[in-house]
Amino acid sequence: MRALAGALSLAVVLMLSDHARAAEPVVAGYREDARPFVHLSDSGGPAFSGFIAEFCDQALALAGYEVTRVPVDAVSRWRKLDASEVDMLCDTTSVTKERAGLRLFTPIIFLSGVSYAYSAKAEQAFISRYSAAAKAVTKTAAAATSEVAGGSSSDVAAIGRAPYCAGQAESLKPSLPADRTPLLRVGVLNETTAQDAVRSSETLELFRLRPGEVICIESLVGNYAQGVEWLCRGDIAFFFGDRDMLQTYLDEHLQNDRDCDAILSGKFYSYEPYALIVRPDRVDLALALQSAIFTLFANGESERLFEQHFPKRSKSNLLEALFRINSIGRVD
Repeated sequence: MRALAGALSLAVVLMLSDHARAAEPVVAGYREDARPFVHLSDSGGPAFSGFIAEFCDQALALAGYEVTRVPVDAVSRWRKLDASEVDMLCDTTSVTKERAGLRLFTPIIFLSGVSYAYSAKAEQAFISRYSAAAKAVTKTAAAATSEVAGGSSSDVAAIGRAPYCAGQAESLKPSLPADRTPLLRVGVLNETTAQDAVRSSETLELFRLRPGEVICIESLVGNYAQGVEWLCRGDIAFFFGDRDMLQTYLDEHLQNDRDCDAILSGKFYSYEPYALIVRPDRVDLALALQSAIFTLFANGESERLFEQHFPKRSKSNLLEALFRINSIGRVD
């Protein structure tokens, strides 16, 4: 029934489009693995599903564009956008000052936040092992990993930022001697704002470390499903990411893995405003999407999509406020 409602809504959008011209082509990058926002469909229906995927579909249709969908992941999305392989991204892309200086953003369409899940058993094991060796290896480990971290060991000591492990995702083995390896492992996806949360000095309290001590962050987690699997297997003690995605993938994993002791934290390290992102030379596309997005909030379609893709969750006060602010021209 929900699928039928979505199809009918899209048909209505197409009929009500303000653009009488023939649909113009646009190439959009859709994230493959970001449930419940955008992901490859499990079976049947459109190639991509999720709140942002369907919101993007309807915004493009309303703006008068015919879309070609290209799959992207957290890393390839930037390469494809900057190489003009895609015109825009339909993805969980956070608006940041740095990104906004290089590309065009539509109005914010969703608000989430960075949090973490953790394994109680793995956390205690890693903390115990780390505490015994931390003092002896901190300076050497910081120096050995400074090249990988992209900064000097003095920078690490000064602000408490955690250097990355260099190694293969499958083995989780850093390129450090066994007796020099920091033992607390933290999972995070590359090229995401969740990395900023893990690197910040605020994590020191969570990890019970002092400024200057080193933790080992595995930055090669390929996707959320893999990160949750590693967490439940005990390969990492913490997994940082978008809280809505952490909850979705953890819930799915727990249905088949009753022995997993992973727990989702209620703490937020940041607010993540998601928007659609457009190449800087496609101002026409950005302007058309801006008008379409406000229409989708005003006509209640954003509410329908939220109820469809977040059936057991309610909006936070901030997200509720965002939906109301974006409902420009709505008459209640």
